[in-house]
Amino acid sequence: LGIDYKLLIAQIINFLLFLFLYKKFMSKPFLKFLKEEKSKEKKKEETLKELAEEKERMQAQRLEFEKELLTLRDKKMNEIKKEVEQVKEAMLKKAQEQVSEMKTKAKEELLDEKAKMEAELQKKMAQMVSNVIESGLSDYLDEDAKKKVTRYALGKLN
Repeated sequence: LGIDYKLLIAQIINFLLFLFLYKKFMSKPFLKFLKEEKSKEKKKEETLKELAEEKERMQAQRLEFEKELLTLRDKKMNEIKKEVEQVKEAMLKKAQEQVSEMKTKAKEELLDEKAKMEAELQKKMAQMVSNVIESGLSDYLDEDAKKKVTRYALGKLN
């Protein structure tokens, strides 16, 4: 058939040498590179998964914090409302007391004014009676009789 065994052996040796060099310098580094890329990809996916979990956890914490903040705000608002209500009640009570005091004072002043006016009226009436008795009866009565009539009239006024 015309097969040259020397050439065939040389080509087999060349092929084996090429195979050895390919495995040594190309296949192993390339497979190593692929493995490294796969491991990097896995690490990247794991990191992304961890980040997603961390993000979810942070969102849950944020929501919980916001809930607590709202609860705290509501408590503070209720406390402030209670304090305002207490201050309002205290102010109303104080105002009512002041109004009551002012009413009492006004009544006392009115009673004092009334008493002064009655005393003044009594005084004027007594003076008028005295003037009437003196002017009207001066011709008919002596001094003792005038005094008796004046005392009698004043006694009736009181």
